[in-house]
Amino acid sequence: MEKLYQDSNGNFLRLIEMIAQFDVIMQDHVRCIQNREIHYHYLENKIQNELISFWLIVLKTIKEVKYVSMNLNCTLDIGHQEKMTLTVRCVDDKSGLRLFNELQYVLKSFDLNVDDVRGQGYDNDLNMKGKHQESCGDAKSKSEVESLVNALGSFEFLLGIIIWYEVLFAINIVSKKLQSRSMCIDTTMRQLEGALSYFEKYRDEGFTSSMNIAKSIALDMNVKPTLPTKRHFDENNQDDEEIQLPDELFRVDYFLVIVNMSITSLKSRFE
Repeated sequence: MEKLYQDSNGNFLRLIEMIAQFDVIMQDHVRCIQNREIHYHYLENKIQNELISFWLIVLKTIKEVKYVSMNLNCTLDIGHQEKMTLTVRCVDDKSGLRLFNELQYVLKSFDLNVDDVRGQGYDNDLNMKGKHQESCGDAKSKSEVESLVNALGSFEFLLGIIIWYEVLFAINIVSKKLQSRSMCIDTTMRQLEGALSYFEKYRDEGFTSSMNIAKSIALDMNVKPTLPTKRHFDENNQDDEEIQLPDELFRVDYFLVIVNMSITSLKSRFE
């Protein structure tokens, strides 16, 4: 068996020995190995070959799947040296059964009960809606879920999404320009002014256009393209209960609030 500091122990261990001469972390790791303070050091050729084979499988999987997520994290170690880690996540088997089994395994490892789960999120994964979706006997939870489903399928929710898309799309364009390496102050200021002009125009004309877009999408989704009627109670006259037009109520209480907040934020941040 190849060991550290033995003749003809291979290029890999020779490399580890060389690094240990200059790197404090590697020195400590080698010391723990020699003093038998740790039993799993992953420096044997068999382990190295297994790791290489494993990563080849991982890389192959990453290339084959359609979607991946990446996370870049930098932290300081005990020696105040910055260490960077890159995490790539992907799922190669997205069946409802596989995902549910994985979820149960993780919950069990943390000694958690799946029946106690009250909030769930499955990003881009409709398979969890099928045969192996989670179930709950709690009547209150079922009622909350049904209310949420009804809200997500409502015209009110759909119109809100359209409005937020228009707002965030305009902000995202300016945000990317601000982060550009070739960003020029004069050009950026003009783009900010253009964004303010867009929101001021959108405040006057955008509600009608967003409403038309939402109605078109609602018809394709078999959603009734109307907003719910809400009653307004006048405290000064307890016998009077005014029915406000739902479109105008939504425009004032939702649309104008979001747009005016965007305009105020842009002005205050870039004065």
